[in-house]
Amino acid sequence: MFTKIFLILQGVGFIFFGVYCFFNPQAMIDILGAPSMSSGGVYEMRGIYGGVSVGIGALVLSGALKPSLRRTALFALMAYTGGYGLARILALPLDGMPSGALLAAAIFEITTALICAFLLRRDSIKN
Repeated sequence: MFTKIFLILQGVGFIFFGVYCFFNPQAMIDILGAPSMSSGGVYEMRGIYGGVSVGIGALVLSGALKPSLRRTALFALMAYTGGYGLARILALPLDGMPSGALLAAAIFEITTALICAFLLRRDSIKN
């Protein structure tokens, strides 16, 4: 039951985040500290923070609603958030300490990836 609730919260959260970022890319641009961005940059913000977030959210939500997709959803979410979190950690010596918002994002991403790994491991032991 915890896995299903976790996936529902993550899925809905990523979908809302993605829709918000798609329609308001300037908010992410401001958080990232990029005061001006070309139309190509804004286009990328809509795709990466908007479209990709909606896509992972839809996959994760489908895993919550359809048990046969649950492991796939957990693995995809672990790879997605773990990749982002790992890149942010590896960038620390290159770029220094990020803003509070980006540090919070890294903590969220690593925590989410670790929870996914735990749930995948737990479910594989039970089966």
